[in-house]
Amino acid sequence: MAQRSYPSRGSTTGSAPLGIKVLCGLSVIVGLFMVVGLVLSVGQYTTGLIGLILVAFGIGLVLLMGVVVYGLWTLETWAWYLVVVLYTAGTLLWLIPPWSVPELATILLTVLLLAYLFHVRGYYLGS
Repeated sequence: MAQRSYPSRGSTTGSAPLGIKVLCGLSVIVGLFMVVGLVLSVGQYTTGLIGLILVAFGIGLVLLMGVVVYGLWTLETWAWYLVVVLYTAGTLLWLIPPWSVPELATILLTVLLLAYLFHVRGYYLGS
């Protein structure tokens, strides 16, 4: 079997694979929708201290997602590890029954994304 060649970590010519770029683009779109949803929910669905805490938590998640997207795009090792941990944790949480068709589809999608992340790990880990 032929050995794959990955860009070196210090190389400025190396760029993220197309699948990662698509994942990053979709994450930015989801983040924008989350921000719009959070803004619209303030005062309508969430009130008081609990509402503000939930909105702050949501904004924190959006910011974390932005940092991870940047790290994946720029081939940062820490971003690969972080996204694997987050997707694994999310998948484990979705495994709690009862399940519906959308939840099973989410589990399948995150497992496929994890498989893809392990497929391109050489870009991030240099192996």
